[in-house]
Amino acid sequence: MTTTTITTTEVRGLVLDVFRAADGPDFTLGGVSARHDRLSLVGFVDTTHPSAGRSVIQPADWRVRPVREDAPPVVAVIGRIGARYAYLEPVDIEDGRVRYRAGRWSCFGGNFAGSNGGRFGGVLADLLGYPEPHVLPVHDRYERR
Repeated sequence: MTTTTITTTEVRGLVLDVFRAADGPDFTLGGVSARHDRLSLVGFVDTTHPSAGRSVIQPADWRVRPVREDAPPVVAVIGRIGARYAYLEPVDIEDGRVRYRAGRWSCFGGNFAGSNGGRFGGVLADLLGYPEPHVLPVHDRYERR
């Protein structure tokens, strides 16, 4: 797996489809997966390695298309509670760089996103250490105070 830190002016990602109930309520409180049918996976953040900090790493396999307004950027956040797990979380793009909003507490709003292509699941299988997932939960619900 080849990875690079994103420093170009054009951020590229892998387009994922959003899966949600067609007539269900919005439990995301207006999250990106409630407003869009597609998301752009622009990298991952591995929270299991303290030395990695909160750097966004982008595998070459995921640098497919430029991020567009109709497919907002997300990263796969890798964590560990017993076994490794992953979820998707929205990120910002500023001056051609991906900015992960560390410190914001997001939670699962009920929607999933993914792809049946090998680019998505293959990289995640390497990171997680188990067979490739085809969808991940989207953590795009932020509680308002």
